[in-house]
Amino acid sequence: MKIKIVCFLVMVLTILCPLLLFQVQDYMDQTKSYAMPHTSIDDIVLKKHPIIASIYNEFYSSVDNDYFNYDYTDISVYDKDIQEKLIDMKKIYEEEINALLTYKVLKPEELQLSDQHFSLNFGYLNTRFKKNQNVFPLSQIYEIRKDGSESANFILLKDVHKISKLSIYRTMTPKTSEELKAIAWAYIQYLGLEDLDDWQYTAYGYESYLRKFRFIVICHK
Repeated sequence: MKIKIVCFLVMVLTILCPLLLFQVQDYMDQTKSYAMPHTSIDDIVLKKHPIIASIYNEFYSSVDNDYFNYDYTDISVYDKDIQEKLIDMKKIYEEEINALLTYKVLKPEELQLSDQHFSLNFGYLNTRFKKNQNVFPLSQIYEIRKDGSESANFILLKDVHKISKLSIYRTMTPKTSEELKAIAWAYIQYLGLEDLDDWQYTAYGYESYLRKFRFIVICHK
Protein backbone atom coordinates (compact mmCIF):
# COMPACT_ATOMS: atom_id res chain seq x y z
CA MET A 1 0.00 0.00 0.00
CA LYS A 2 2.78 2.39 0.95
CA ILE A 3 4.55 1.62 -2.31
CA LYS A 4 1.37 2.47 -4.26
CA ILE A 5 1.01 5.77 -2.41
CA VAL A 6 4.65 6.67 -3.03
CA CYS A 7 4.31 5.83 -6.74
CA PHE A 8 1.13 7.91 -6.96
CA LEU A 9 2.84 10.92 -5.36
CA VAL A 10 5.79 10.58 -7.72
CA MET A 11 3.42 10.58 -10.70
CA VAL A 12 1.55 13.62 -9.41
CA LEU A 13 4.79 15.54 -8.81
CA THR A 14 6.06 14.52 -12.22
CA ILE A 15 2.99 16.13 -13.79
CA LEU A 16 2.73 19.18 -11.53
CA CYS A 17 6.39 20.22 -11.44
CA PRO A 18 6.63 21.28 -15.11
CA LEU A 19 3.34 23.15 -14.81
CA LEU A 20 4.53 24.89 -11.67
CA LEU A 21 7.83 25.78 -13.31
CA PHE A 22 6.00 27.28 -16.32
CA GLN A 23 3.77 29.36 -14.04
CA VAL A 24 6.76 30.63 -12.08
CA GLN A 25 8.59 31.44 -15.31
CA ASP A 26 5.54 33.30 -16.68
CA TYR A 27 5.29 35.31 -13.48
CA MET A 28 8.99 36.18 -13.58
CA ASP A 29 8.71 37.20 -17.25
CA GLN A 30 5.76 39.46 -16.49
CA THR A 31 7.41 41.14 -13.51
CA LYS A 32 10.94 41.28 -14.84
CA SER A 33 12.41 44.68 -15.73
CA TYR A 34 14.11 44.71 -19.09
CA ALA A 35 16.92 47.10 -19.92
CA MET A 36 15.92 48.64 -23.24
CA PRO A 37 18.67 49.76 -25.63
CA HIS A 38 19.41 53.47 -25.33
CA THR A 39 17.81 54.85 -28.46
CA SER A 40 16.12 58.19 -28.88
CA ILE A 41 14.80 60.46 -31.59
CA ASP A 42 17.98 62.52 -31.27
CA ASP A 43 20.19 59.53 -32.06
CA ILE A 44 18.16 58.16 -34.91
CA VAL A 45 16.26 60.92 -36.68
CA LEU A 46 17.32 64.38 -35.55
CA LYS A 47 20.78 64.30 -37.09
CA LYS A 48 19.15 63.92 -40.49
CA HIS A 49 16.02 65.98 -39.74
CA PRO A 50 16.84 68.80 -37.29
CA ILE A 51 13.57 70.49 -38.24
CA ILE A 52 11.71 67.96 -36.05
CA ALA A 53 13.47 69.22 -32.93
CA SER A 54 12.85 72.81 -34.00
CA ILE A 55 9.11 72.21 -34.45
CA TYR A 56 8.97 70.29 -31.18
CA ASN A 57 10.66 73.15 -29.30
CA GLU A 58 8.35 75.69 -30.91
CA PHE A 59 5.28 73.74 -29.87
CA TYR A 60 6.29 73.25 -26.24
CA SER A 61 8.17 76.46 -25.53
CA SER A 62 6.54 79.39 -23.78
CA VAL A 63 6.59 82.91 -25.18
CA ASP A 64 7.37 86.05 -23.23
CA ASN A 65 5.29 89.18 -23.63
CA ASP A 66 8.32 91.06 -24.91
CA TYR A 67 7.98 91.37 -28.68
CA PHE A 68 7.96 93.88 -31.54
CA ASN A 69 6.08 94.25 -34.83
CA TYR A 70 7.86 95.59 -37.88
CA ASP A 71 5.99 96.91 -40.91
CA TYR A 72 7.45 95.87 -44.28
CA THR A 73 5.53 98.60 -46.11
CA ASP A 74 8.33 101.05 -45.32
CA ILE A 75 11.37 99.74 -43.44
CA SER A 76 13.29 103.01 -43.90
CA VAL A 77 11.69 104.31 -40.70
CA TYR A 78 13.77 101.87 -38.62
CA ASP A 79 17.38 102.07 -37.50
CA LYS A 80 20.00 100.73 -39.88
CA ASP A 81 20.72 97.57 -37.88
CA ILE A 82 16.99 96.78 -37.78
CA GLN A 83 16.70 97.38 -41.52
CA GLU A 84 19.52 94.90 -42.17
CA LYS A 85 17.81 92.22 -40.08
CA LEU A 86 14.48 92.86 -41.82
CA ILE A 87 16.17 92.54 -45.22
CA ASP A 88 17.72 89.22 -44.16
CA MET A 89 14.35 87.92 -42.96
CA LYS A 90 12.72 89.18 -46.17
CA LYS A 91 15.09 87.04 -48.25
CA ILE A 92 14.43 83.96 -46.14
CA TYR A 93 10.68 84.43 -46.21
CA GLU A 94 10.59 85.03 -49.97
CA GLU A 95 12.65 81.90 -50.59
CA GLU A 96 10.48 79.72 -48.38
CA ILE A 97 7.11 80.99 -49.59
CA ASN A 98 8.26 80.57 -53.18
CA ALA A 99 9.27 77.01 -52.25
CA LEU A 100 5.73 76.43 -50.97
CA LEU A 101 4.46 77.65 -54.34
CA THR A 102 6.87 75.32 -56.16
CA TYR A 103 5.72 72.32 -54.12
CA LYS A 104 2.09 73.39 -54.77
CA VAL A 105 1.35 73.72 -51.08
CA LEU A 106 0.11 77.20 -52.02
CA LYS A 107 -1.37 78.55 -55.22
CA PRO A 108 -0.55 82.04 -56.57
CA GLU A 109 -4.20 83.12 -56.40
CA GLU A 110 -4.30 82.31 -52.68
CA LEU A 111 -1.69 85.03 -52.15
CA GLN A 112 -3.21 87.28 -54.80
CA LEU A 113 -0.12 86.99 -56.99
CA SER A 114 -0.21 88.00 -60.63
CA ASP A 115 2.58 85.52 -61.44
CA GLN A 116 4.32 82.56 -59.79
CA HIS A 117 6.75 84.65 -57.74
CA PHE A 118 6.23 85.98 -54.21
CA SER A 119 7.85 89.21 -53.03
CA LEU A 120 7.56 90.45 -49.46
CA ASN A 121 6.57 94.10 -49.87
CA PHE A 122 4.02 94.48 -47.08
CA GLY A 123 2.95 92.81 -43.88
CA TYR A 124 3.99 92.68 -40.26
CA LEU A 125 6.91 90.65 -38.98
CA ASN A 126 6.68 89.76 -35.32
CA THR A 127 9.90 89.11 -33.39
CA ARG A 128 9.60 87.34 -30.07
CA PHE A 129 12.43 87.57 -27.62
CA LYS A 130 14.02 85.47 -24.87
CA LYS A 131 12.47 82.00 -24.67
CA ASN A 132 11.21 81.65 -28.23
CA GLN A 133 13.28 84.04 -30.29
CA ASN A 134 13.69 81.47 -33.07
CA VAL A 135 10.07 81.94 -34.20
CA PHE A 136 9.25 84.76 -36.62
CA PRO A 137 5.54 85.11 -37.49
CA LEU A 138 4.54 87.10 -40.57
CA SER A 139 0.99 88.39 -41.13
CA GLN A 140 -0.34 89.91 -44.34
CA ILE A 141 -3.77 91.51 -44.64
CA TYR A 142 -5.12 91.82 -48.17
CA GLU A 143 -8.59 93.18 -47.51
CA ILE A 144 -10.67 94.15 -44.49
CA ARG A 145 -14.46 93.91 -44.75
CA LYS A 146 -17.38 94.11 -42.37
CA ASP A 147 -17.82 90.34 -42.51
CA GLY A 148 -14.13 89.61 -41.95
CA SER A 149 -10.80 89.96 -43.68
CA GLU A 150 -8.66 88.20 -46.24
CA SER A 151 -5.22 87.49 -44.84
CA ALA A 152 -2.28 85.11 -44.66
CA ASN A 153 -0.25 84.13 -41.60
CA PHE A 154 3.08 82.29 -41.56
CA ILE A 155 5.44 81.11 -38.84
CA LEU A 156 9.05 80.65 -39.86
CA LEU A 157 11.71 78.77 -37.89
CA LYS A 158 14.87 80.77 -38.35
CA ASP A 159 17.37 78.06 -37.46
CA VAL A 160 16.17 75.63 -40.15
CA HIS A 161 14.67 78.20 -42.58
CA LYS A 162 11.34 76.40 -42.83
CA ILE A 163 7.74 77.58 -42.44
CA SER A 164 6.22 75.40 -39.74
CA LYS A 165 2.66 76.80 -39.89
CA LEU A 166 0.58 78.73 -42.39
CA SER A 167 -2.99 79.93 -42.53
CA ILE A 168 -4.81 81.46 -45.50
CA TYR A 169 -8.11 83.21 -44.84
CA ARG A 170 -9.88 83.83 -48.14
CA THR A 171 -13.24 83.18 -49.73
CA MET A 172 -12.43 80.47 -52.25
CA THR A 173 -13.82 77.22 -53.60
CA PRO A 174 -13.61 74.58 -50.82
CA LYS A 175 -10.97 71.93 -51.40
CA THR A 176 -11.88 68.26 -51.67
CA SER A 177 -10.52 65.62 -49.31
CA GLU A 178 -8.15 64.37 -52.01
CA GLU A 179 -6.84 67.91 -52.60
CA LEU A 180 -6.22 68.38 -48.88
CA LYS A 181 -4.40 65.06 -48.74
CA ALA A 182 -2.20 66.07 -51.70
CA ILE A 183 -1.42 69.43 -50.09
CA ALA A 184 -0.48 67.77 -46.79
CA TRP A 185 1.91 65.40 -48.57
CA ALA A 186 3.40 68.25 -50.59
CA TYR A 187 4.01 70.07 -47.32
CA ILE A 188 5.81 66.99 -45.94
CA GLN A 189 8.01 67.05 -49.03
CA TYR A 190 8.69 70.76 -48.51
CA LEU A 191 9.82 69.96 -44.95
CA GLY A 192 12.08 67.21 -46.30
CA LEU A 193 10.40 64.48 -44.23
CA GLU A 194 9.00 62.28 -46.99
CA ASP A 195 11.61 59.58 -46.32
CA LEU A 196 10.17 58.75 -42.88
CA ASP A 197 8.79 55.26 -43.43
CA ASP A 198 5.82 55.28 -41.04
CA TRP A 199 3.59 58.02 -42.47
CA GLN A 200 -0.09 57.09 -42.32
CA TYR A 201 -3.02 59.19 -43.48
CA THR A 202 -5.77 59.33 -40.86
CA ALA A 203 -8.78 61.49 -40.04
CA TYR A 204 -6.37 63.98 -38.48
CA GLY A 205 -3.95 64.16 -41.41
CA TYR A 206 -0.60 62.50 -41.99
CA GLU A 207 0.86 60.99 -38.82
CA SER A 208 4.33 59.68 -38.02
CA TYR A 209 5.23 58.34 -34.59
CA LEU A 210 9.02 58.30 -34.86
CA ARG A 211 9.62 56.01 -31.89
CA LYS A 212 6.69 57.30 -29.82
CA PHE A 213 7.10 60.90 -31.00
CA ARG A 214 3.82 61.88 -32.65
CA PHE A 215 4.27 64.15 -35.65
CA ILE A 216 1.12 65.31 -37.45
CA VAL A 217 0.69 67.33 -40.63
CA ILE A 218 -2.85 68.72 -40.76
CA CYS A 219 -4.47 70.48 -43.67
CA HIS A 220 -7.88 72.11 -43.07
CA LYS A 221 -10.40 73.51 -45.52
